[in-house]
Amino acid sequence: EALSTSVSVSPVAHLKKKVVITHFDDRTTSAEETFGDWLAERLMKEMMQRSFQVLFVDYQMVKEFLEKRGVSPSDLESPKISRMLSEVFGIHAIVLGELSGPYVFTTKGAKDQDGTSTAIIKIEMKIVDTFSGKILKTLSAQNSIVPTKERGVFSDEKAKGRAFDLTISDLSRSLSRELDRLDWFCRVAKVDGEEVYINAGKLSGIRVGDVMEVLRPGNPGERGEIKGKIQISTIFGMDASIGRLIQGKKPDEEDILKLAGREGS
Repeated sequence: EALSTSVSVSPVAHLKKKVVITHFDDRTTSAEETFGDWLAERLMKEMMQRSFQVLFVDYQMVKEFLEKRGVSPSDLESPKISRMLSEVFGIHAIVLGELSGPYVFTTKGAKDQDGTSTAIIKIEMKIVDTFSGKILKTLSAQNSIVPTKERGVFSDEKAKGRAFDLTISDLSRSLSRELDRLDWFCRVAKVDGEEVYINAGKLSGIRVGDVMEVLRPGNPGERGEIKGKIQISTIFGMDASIGRLIQGKKPDEEDILKLAGREGS
């Protein structure tokens, strides 16, 4: 099985892929209202209800990490930076997006003083695969305007809320499908004597006794040489683990690990 990030759905459904959703670039029509940060939070909440295979990494933590190294968050699409986030945080995918709207249309009449409102928004999103350093997929969603129709007091705010609900629901379905296609992997963080430290652990779904196949990194996005196997001996911290070599050559830092087997399965 090749280490593919876009062809087949990963068979290891219990392992979670780490994803960071950046704050969306807000192109809203009002400088007084910004929805980019709120939209990212809403999308994460929607995704957590749809998929148990995703583990979200805090964007603010990633942003501060990059800024301390003189890297602008606008460089998140570059292969060099995406690889760095894969190595340090174990991130599988970076989600970047832009928001246009919401555009609200309100009509009032003699018998409709409060008015009738509809709203429309458009969200465009890119998924960066940190393993290959390439854009995996570009997604776009725009709500239908008719279902957002609201009458009465605060009809404009209600219409905006409905537009967001519809568009986020649509996007979360598409995003969930694309992330499910990503192949799970982690990396060797450090080798200390016989102990191999790994940048995935309890939160990612790793268990003591799991056997991991060790691969030497090849060209970006390509399967590397199989070096050997390690077995997980310890889970520690929030999301880290330690393994020991059971077959083949000793791993090196940044080698790629894939689940080869699980005790009792």
